[in-house]
Amino acid sequence: MEERGWFGLTPRALLIGAACVIFLSIAAPFSDLVMSGTWIAGAHLPIGALFVFLVMVVGINPLLKKFRIALSQSELLLVYCMMIVGAGIPVTGFTEYLIPTIASHLYYGTPANKYIETFTRNIPSWLTLQDKDAVRQLYEGIPGASTMSFSQLMKAIPWRLWVKPLFFWTIFALGMYLIMFCISVILRKQWVENEKLVFPLVQLPVEMVHEEKPESAGLIPSFFRNRIMWIGFLIPAVIHSINGLHYYYPFIPNIQLFHDVTKFFSEKPWNAINPLWIIIHFSVIGFVYLLPVDLSFSLFFFYWFFHLQAVIGNIMGFPLPYTQGYTAPIRAFAAYQMTGALVVFTVYGFWSMRGLLKDMWRRAFQNARDVDDSNEPVSYRTAFLGLFIGLIWCSIWGAFAGMNFLFFLVAIVLFFITFIGMTRLVSEGGMLFISIPTRPSSFFYAFTGSAVFGPTNLTMLSLVEYVLMFDIRASLMPSIMDTFKITDSARLKRRHLTVGIVLAVVLALLVSYWAVLTFLYKFGGINCLTWFTIGLPRYYLNRVDELIYRPQPASLSYVTSLGVGAGVMLFLFFMRRAFLWWPFHPIGYAMGCTWPMLQLWFSIMIGWAVKTVILKLGGLKIYRKLLPAFLGLVLGEFTTAAVWVIVDMFTGVKGHRIFLF
Repeated sequence: MEERGWFGLTPRALLIGAACVIFLSIAAPFSDLVMSGTWIAGAHLPIGALFVFLVMVVGINPLLKKFRIALSQSELLLVYCMMIVGAGIPVTGFTEYLIPTIASHLYYGTPANKYIETFTRNIPSWLTLQDKDAVRQLYEGIPGASTMSFSQLMKAIPWRLWVKPLFFWTIFALGMYLIMFCISVILRKQWVENEKLVFPLVQLPVEMVHEEKPESAGLIPSFFRNRIMWIGFLIPAVIHSINGLHYYYPFIPNIQLFHDVTKFFSEKPWNAINPLWIIIHFSVIGFVYLLPVDLSFSLFFFYWFFHLQAVIGNIMGFPLPYTQGYTAPIRAFAAYQMTGALVVFTVYGFWSMRGLLKDMWRRAFQNARDVDDSNEPVSYRTAFLGLFIGLIWCSIWGAFAGMNFLFFLVAIVLFFITFIGMTRLVSEGGMLFISIPTRPSSFFYAFTGSAVFGPTNLTMLSLVEYVLMFDIRASLMPSIMDTFKITDSARLKRRHLTVGIVLAVVLALLVSYWAVLTFLYKFGGINCLTWFTIGLPRYYLNRVDELIYRPQPASLSYVTSLGVGAGVMLFLFFMRRAFLWWPFHPIGYAMGCTWPMLQLWFSIMIGWAVKTVILKLGGLKIYRKLLPAFLGLVLGEFTTAAVWVIVDMFTGVKGHRIFLF
């Protein structure tokens, strides 16, 4: 380590971290909405955060070293922690979904579809924008905005109308973030210290600043002086650069990394495998190299296991509907199996740490002196009380919004039961992004149907789900867990990290409100990336319309799938504990055929095959020697993507995506 002992945060690190969060809270929505380009914050290892960190490590810090004022390893990693916590909130983590959606019924509503009537009746006015002219300008742009000066644009945007809805949505978001933080505190010791999960997404930034011999350190860390790393770096850098040039100059050949092979499976029963993509993500191959081979094998094995079930069902003539209210093409039976598996996955995880939970409880409420929580992010008492307060806080918010208190409380608990399992897929499985197979409402509707809950519960729960639970690719909790792992390498006092996390969250919320509203009113939502302003809002509006006017009945087949998923997960846990030779990891079944696996399965398979061959032929010595090359694959792909975002920004090119998860 660079230093001994545990180090507190420094004012300059906190200020630099805050500045970086502010920058990403503006840059990420601009890249998404205005440029329709590569999503620089839409993953649990944000491209934008890693690139800014790279610039600091190899660009800025070497200059500071010459003046003996360089940032320490702990300071650099604190800045990185703040960036990954704040990066997701402005984009799919919250703001880019919230603002267009809470105004959508007034823009898309007509007398024929009754959106305005339905949503005005079932959503309180303090949660949505009420002014039709302000909504129209949000979607179509302020007239003459392109020729306005910055100060004129700021005066033209109806900020006052947004204060009330954003204030009340912020109250709810902070309650959800409090729950995520407190759960992460409770899980930290078990995942980081007892089970020693790999946390693959943490390895690269830690290696970027690590020095085995600080006394002989150069201007740049030893990681960047490793030739093997640069070989890995250059592979994606060269390929993506060629493809980037092809986008500008079509006569330059394109190296195809995406193949839609669905057309080869058009005949029955193989047409149940729909869609099927082959995509090469160099960064995924790099991270899979860090995983145990049984885990990486299980990820793509169970992806095909679910496809096999669909093919067999097609042969037998079973209906194979896709999940309702989702954009991702997932068969309903598979979604409910994975949900049942995630419930068992999470419950089993808490059961396995029951002794630790008992100790935490004793420390929290009986002041047990044999349990030490002095270097936890907060005390165990604060974590337990914060979890309770957060649940009640959010449920009361829902009650004021018109929902049944108990109904919404159970919905939140169900969400977090599955979400904790998905978070573990990032911490242990190295998934760059995750997607929850079903939402809390899916549980209710499977058992009772949707009609019994009434229009207000259906409308409000759907709104909350589509804003905060629909797309968790950049949700906060996995990033918080990653920061807790990083503190071990940074030797950063965890109580001080908490200050950085809170500051990052608050800044990301406030700055992203300003940024997203500014971009939408200047350019017009329908002229921006349409997924955020047309796609998702209309999915939400249509879904609520279906639930109210064409209620979803209870489904014995969905309930059965939940039970099957739970049973298979219990079987996998039993076999894994009983037999050392058992090759299947439970994480693979939980991840199944979700949206991320549709895009990542092939790269995961390549990574597994490469690591298996290296271990067979070269053993651990060669494996360790080649590790920098695979971290280089990640850094090369992400750096090249960030560079092309910058190039596109200066050239004004829109729609250019190096890759999109």
